[in-house]
Formats: sequence, C-alpha cells, structure tokens
Amino acid sequence: KTKSQKKMDKPLPVVEDALRDGEALIDGFSRIEILEEREIKDVSSMWNDRVRIFVGTIDGQEVLGVQQTHQFRSSKKLSFTDSFPDGIHREIPGSTAKNNKEGFELNALGLSTATKEPPEVSSSNQTDNTPQHYEVNLHSFFDFMPAPSFMRQHMKRSFPMKARVVVSRSLSRPLVVETDDPENSTRLSETLCYAFTKERVGPTFLGFGPGKFERAIKHYSLSQSNEEGDETTSCSMTMTGLIAPRSKQIMNIHGFCPLYQSLKALDTLTFGVFNIFENIKTNIEFYLMDYHAKVHKRMLEVWLQNEGVEMAR
Repeated sequence: KTKSQKKMDKPLPVVEDALRDGEALIDGFSRIEILEEREIKDVSSMWNDRVRIFVGTIDGQEVLGVQQTHQFRSSKKLSFTDSFPDGIHREIPGSTAKNNKEGFELNALGLSTATKEPPEVSSSNQTDNTPQHYEVNLHSFFDFMPAPSFMRQHMKRSFPMKARVVVSRSLSRPLVVETDDPENSTRLSETLCYAFTKERVGPTFLGFGPGKFERAIKHYSLSQSNEEGDETTSCSMTMTGLIAPRSKQIMNIHGFCPLYQSLKALDTLTFGVFNIFENIKTNIEFYLMDYHAKVHKRMLEVWLQNEGVEMAR
C-alpha cells in the first residue's frame, strides 16, 4: 500500500454507518410490508413516468419509500460506471464536477479521519469495493416549490440544498433477485446506489432531509435493449428512495417543529377521534416524496444532456 492508501484504512464513522445502514435497507427491501401507497402517472412528449409512493414496515421498522420509473428511447447506450457518479471521481479526483448550474454538482470528499483529501485514484479503484464520499449540491431543488420566482431564487441563495452520500459496490446491487429471461437476453442491466450520511450540510431549519435521515438510500436500476435494426436503444430506469424511520419533524426550530406540534395539539383537543396528526403527516410525507421525484427527474435530464443523449419516443 502507498502512504496515502494506509491513511485511508480508518474510514470516517459517518461513512461506515451509512454503508451499514444502507446495506440493511437493501437487504430488507423484499420484506417490506406496504401499509399505504399511491401511484402517480406522468406521460409527456419524451417521458413515460410512473411514481409510486408508499409507507410500510421492514421487520416492524417504519419506512417511507418512492419508486419512479422512466421509460424512454436513447440515441446511445448509457452506463453509470462511465459517468455518474463513480466515473466522475476517477476522471477528475479532488475536483468539482459541475454538471449544470440549474441541475446539480458533485464534490469528491475525503473518506478517513486521517485526511480530508480525496483518495488517490488508480486503475484498481474501478474494480474494488472502496467507497466514494461525495457532497451533492442540488441547484434545482427549489425550482418546484409552489411559490413566486423571487422567493424560489431567495431560497436557492440563502438555503442551498446539499447532501453528503457514500457510493459503494456493496450497495450497488439489485434490490430484488433477478432471474434469467431468455426472451430478454439482449437486455443489459446495471445498478447504482448511494447511502446518505448523517452530516448536516443543507438548510438548518429542516427537520427531515439530507443529514437528518436516520437511514436512507437512493438506488438506480438501468436496463437497456436494442432490437436488430433499431437506431435507438430502449431504456428503462427505476429510482428507488428508502428512508427509515418516517419523519419525526418537518421543521427544526431550536428542536421544535411548529407544524407537527400543532397537529398533535389538535389531536389532543379532539381526543384523537379524527386521527388528525397521522392523516396529515402521511399526506405531507407523500407530498415530499413526490417533490423528491420531480427533483430526481430534473437530475436525470441534466445527466442525459451532459452525456449527449438525444431522446426519442
């Protein structure tokens, strides 16, 4: 090992925790018991999207989830390992990869307590299980907020939405066991997953979001097929987000969430007859997960644009 590699032997605790918790969510995905779910379909000129939002449990632990499937045709084959985000770290280690001012950017971070610098990159990094630590800056996060333009711009400047995540090959595996299908032998599949670390880097007033999740992952599954004679590739990409447990706060103002506390007070005043807190809490969480799906769709559009992909129906 080189001197730099020896320094990397002791990962940051937040990295170890995120990897352990992320693997637990992936292992538990097949055991989710759905308590309530909703599906939203969006068909546009270039996309055929389905968004599934659900509340459930894994071995008694509450979990909140979203699954979003994009179906489209691409002018070229796509690959996570050649671009986002693992490939970015290999191509320009220690640099900022600015994908789009209106989209997102990735910053490679250090992994160990011994150094804050990104690790040295060698050809072996392409095949080993060395985790990659990133800070993601979501420039487009407030674009979908139902507010006047000047307010959205103010939120972007004053409260930039950021998250810190860990990518690892131990996480980037299928959520469910896939069986061989001879009829789809030409279909290529690839997965990518990252886990959110418990590092507060975003808006301080949020009580539920990046850095505030106890356990959370974002998982991508990409499958592609090209029939003989086709000039374009048929693509299907599914994003799955899992958060456990569900929200305890939405806002955090000196440890106090005025919204949830007010709802609990109403429940107390009505003796819990109408179950106000749980009903409205579920609606809020479903709205937030649908909002998350909109942000993810914008990220995907930016990624495809940077890959030079021309989309067709």
